[in-house]
Amino acid sequence: MSIASDIQAYSPGQLLDLYVVDFTTTNLDNPPDPLHLYPGIKENFGDIVFGTETYTPWPMEITGFKKSSEGPLPRPSMKVSNVTGFMSNQMLAYNDFIGAKVSRYRTFARYLDGQPAADFGAKKVEIYFVEQKKTENKAVVELLLVSAIDIMNVTLPSRKMYANTCMWAYKSEDCSWPGTDSGLYFDSNDTPVVNQADDTCGKRLSSCKNRFCSFNGTDFDDPNAKLPYGAFPALGRTG
Repeated sequence: MSIASDIQAYSPGQLLDLYVVDFTTTNLDNPPDPLHLYPGIKENFGDIVFGTETYTPWPMEITGFKKSSEGPLPRPSMKVSNVTGFMSNQMLAYNDFIGAKVSRYRTFARYLDGQPAADFGAKKVEIYFVEQKKTENKAVVELLLVSAIDIMNVTLPSRKMYANTCMWAYKSEDCSWPGTDSGLYFDSNDTPVVNQADDTCGKRLSSCKNRFCSFNGTDFDDPNAKLPYGAFPALGRTG
């Protein structure tokens, strides 16, 4: 039985919302381990395990998930208790969670690890990203989320997200191209040129490959080639 049909069943059991906050999507140089949380109070609820990961109960309120066939995509609000000051410390250490991926898993208690019907695949998954911190005080931290689809139209702090326009300045520290090999000069159309003065990056993925794949001896069509390309080809957005 699927999670969708379970929800529609007469007595589906206890429905749970589990949240994973993943920092690998941020601009942090050393992202911490993900947070695994679910709404609850430690004194009343214990840790639960789902897909081998342990989720800790935490007082929180998440609203705004309702979807409509018309109008904008949902932008949920995530309010998390800050009574102990833990969340403020996390905000300070990790840039207010900006850009972090928030995965919402909807499942039933009977699918948790240790249950006879344990099944990590029995869940509904929704993906959001932290757009901004709205409120922070001694009682609560409130984060505004944006959907994974809508993220293509969002500008996160420090950089914009484009599919095929590299945002790095040519030969900068982020770009890391030395530009001293006379055999690897190209103009903005990726056409080889002789003079270094005519060497200009076209900002395309092919521009990056022309230089780094040739320099490193990597196949131009190798999908696993490591490139310092400052864009996001998977977005399908041009700039």
